[in-house]
Amino acid sequence: MESVAAFVWNRWQLCRGISGSFGVEYAERLIKHAYRMKGERGLLIKTLFQTGARVSEFVNLKVEDVFFEEQRILIAKAKGGKSRYVPILPELAQELRTHLGQRTIGYLFETNRATRYSPRRIQYIVKETAAQAQITKRVYPHLLRHSVATTLLERGMPIEQIQKFLGHSKLETTQVYAESSTAMLRESYQKPTLSRCKTRKNLLPSAECFYSRLETMQGRGRDGSSPC
Repeated sequence: MESVAAFVWNRWQLCRGISGSFGVEYAERLIKHAYRMKGERGLLIKTLFQTGARVSEFVNLKVEDVFFEEQRILIAKAKGGKSRYVPILPELAQELRTHLGQRTIGYLFETNRATRYSPRRIQYIVKETAAQAQITKRVYPHLLRHSVATTLLERGMPIEQIQKFLGHSKLETTQVYAESSTAMLRESYQKPTLSRCKTRKNLLPSAECFYSRLETMQGRGRDGSSPC
């Protein structure tokens, strides 16, 4: 059994990792700037954000892991050797289809040498894009994963479903996001009302959409339909 000291230490480490607020408005700004840059950078960062994948999982995504008709991606090489499906928006599915063209094998995102990106390279791409977008916060791939989790939680997605979406083996790990989300929500109330009321189009689906899609993937769809 985990000792109290170990539990407190691990929880402090997790909380420290998500203590910085990186709301969806920052993610939107990051992605928009990435699309202004050359190459596939915009699509790469958008996919990283919307899938909530760990960078180690993201670099191993294969072309055959994308199911366009079902609008989902299989994260096959997940942490702990477990695989999971994550839903994607129709817009992202279409962009990925266009990105791949006639390519049916290989990695979803490849270097110009047709090899997979290294995690370090993805970290550099995210960091460089954030700097060019004049985002002063320290931005790294795992922060995007935190951002999508807290955003979905604030939109009402059940924490058990967020656990499945992120691929956490323990609910306690996901519950840290609930604590972070409360702090972020309190901070957001201190901002001007206008900044909170801007419409975020095609960046994230509604929590209801994600919840329904995850249920369907697990064979528990309430009526077989989806609000997406």
